[in-house]
Amino acid sequence: MRISRVVPLLLLVFVNPAAAGVYGRLEKLPPVAASHRDMRLLLGELRDAGTHDEKRPVVAGSLRAEFIALRDQLKKTSGDGPANDLMDLAVCHLRLGQPELARPLLDSLQGRLEARDPIRFQVLANLATTYHELAVRGMGRDFAERAYLMQSQALKAWPEIASKAPQGWSLSTWRFLLHAERAQLKMLRGRLLEATNPPPRFDPNQAGPDMVWDGPVYPAAPEAYRPGPADRITWEGLPGDALDQARQLAVWFPMENRVFWLLGETLNAAGENNEGLRVLEELASARQMRHVRILARHIEVLKASVPPAEPNPATAPETEATSGPSQAEVSADFGSFWRIFSVGVGTGAIGAFLARWQLATWFGRRPPR
Repeated sequence: MRISRVVPLLLLVFVNPAAAGVYGRLEKLPPVAASHRDMRLLLGELRDAGTHDEKRPVVAGSLRAEFIALRDQLKKTSGDGPANDLMDLAVCHLRLGQPELARPLLDSLQGRLEARDPIRFQVLANLATTYHELAVRGMGRDFAERAYLMQSQALKAWPEIASKAPQGWSLSTWRFLLHAERAQLKMLRGRLLEATNPPPRFDPNQAGPDMVWDGPVYPAAPEAYRPGPADRITWEGLPGDALDQARQLAVWFPMENRVFWLLGETLNAAGENNEGLRVLEELASARQMRHVRILARHIEVLKASVPPAEPNPATAPETEATSGPSQAEVSADFGSFWRIFSVGVGTGAIGAFLARWQLATWFGRRPPR
């Protein structure tokens, strides 16, 4: 193995944990969503913003519109301008699917800021995320390694206590984001290991969701996979706020299928089976991962656990109306027929007699007696 391949492996063992989220004025502090529906809408907007296409119309009020407006407002900021403005400009490029434009801005800020600058850890975290985005777009192992190195520097600059965190951060925010950053570190560690010595024709999607905690989010044996909630052994390897961490990672990496898969499996582990299935089905259909064997198996298991839909009360009258009549209804209808028939015959006879009498009167003859 070449020395260049050995160095990142040593770093994985000896480098301190690090941070690598996305921080900017338009980024929402946790909790990122109040409901499953809000989460789906947020991820949809972030994915829409990250699909770079300048010719697409901009929908007013969308996150994409907000990032574009802020980018246009800040794009004339000089290189020695306010650090916060330059960082926000870089984050706009990152969120709009252009990490190659974010990188030089963040690299320049990294060299300019002093070690004790309060936003330095955010700049380094954004830079680590930027390098990772470039790595998954084909820039390769070197960029995955740089992302990991940026994380080590970001952790060294992380606020030591909550009171030194950015304005608006509570103790719970400071603590939660630190835990989410450590989870992301493990994700990037796994990605770097995969990039260091990949097997021939390696398909990362076949490897399953990213490993970000002490234990897997579901059993390794395919036959052991079950609908949630997960058992004690599984939860012993997961943090208590695993679902919130998975949501945060999905917001930081909305385009990453394996992170989204992690969210779906964590939903199932937390007992949110239907929503977990919904995520996995989106991966198979909208994100074109039907070929992934593990995913297909998990979808099959979860589908089998979904209870059958209850009858819709609105369709009950229609069903009743289309059903056959009872014996009592048949008898009643039969009697009604003869009554109506008798009345009709009598009425017809009287009408015929009156018509004949009227004709006789017109022609000067009396009707026969």
